[in-house]
Amino acid sequence: MRVMAVANRLLGVSYISLVVCMRSNVGHTIIGYFRDFQKLNRFIVLNGGPSISLAAIHALIEVDAQPGISIGLLSQVLDMPRTSVATIVEGVRRRRLLSNKRSKHDKRYHELFITKTGVLYLRGDDAVAEQQLRWLLEPLSPEQQQMLRALFRSIADGSGLIDCPERPGEHPLRKELRRSTRALRLIHNDFFGSGMGSPEWQLLNLVLTRRNALRVSQAASELQIPLSSATTILARLRKKGLIRTKRDLSDRRASYLALCAHAESYCTRVEGQMSEKVTRAISSVEPHVLKAQLEAFAIVVSNRAANDR
Repeated sequence: MRVMAVANRLLGVSYISLVVCMRSNVGHTIIGYFRDFQKLNRFIVLNGGPSISLAAIHALIEVDAQPGISIGLLSQVLDMPRTSVATIVEGVRRRRLLSNKRSKHDKRYHELFITKTGVLYLRGDDAVAEQQLRWLLEPLSPEQQQMLRALFRSIADGSGLIDCPERPGEHPLRKELRRSTRALRLIHNDFFGSGMGSPEWQLLNLVLTRRNALRVSQAASELQIPLSSATTILARLRKKGLIRTKRDLSDRRASYLALCAHAESYCTRVEGQMSEKVTRAISSVEPHVLKAQLEAFAIVVSNRAANDR
């Protein structure tokens, strides 16, 4: 009963109305849950910062799982343009995390391999990721975890992403989480044609939600990122003409983040495209199954968001 109460409160509808309006609202619901899940799972990585980007981590993981993979196949697995993947590979290769060798079978192609340095880096990242994911999933029963995994798989499969191997020893949900994250373009630098990455999109939506009552320091805290990273993201959004700063009349030393005139309609348009994609991806899932999957997702983001404060 507690599970049903939490899910229905978050979804804002009863079971009957949920079944009726599910297909039109589910895309936005899932996007909102993923946004919260990214924050809780510490997935908001600032591209170009001291750490490697989330896309680069995904590339390392797939090369580790498929030694000798080509850039062409890796681009299909990551659902990213080949040129973008080549740039990512070159960046991690310069850091000696990957190596590339000419294929013995076809001299026109290079095969990618993870280096010893790359293995050490990835194992450290794996340990943190596994610990955080298991903490996030603690409120769920094994059956509910399977429901969430099935939801992630449906999003990825329905979006046309090719499958990839499971890695030995990792939580079974991680592979499908990676695939659905890619399907939602949350590791891309160009989020649904917006020219923004996930960090910018997260901050923009946070300002939209808070309605001109958010300071940069508060944004950094809510997004679980350093203040310096939040400042960098803000600079990008200001350059795009989406966010501005506004002086606090009660404290002239402080300023708030505010949306520029066209930012809200811009958010609606881009997120609408994303919602449509999600809705199409899960269109074959039975309503009662989808309801159970959304309940499991709702429990994670609500329970852990409360405990994380």
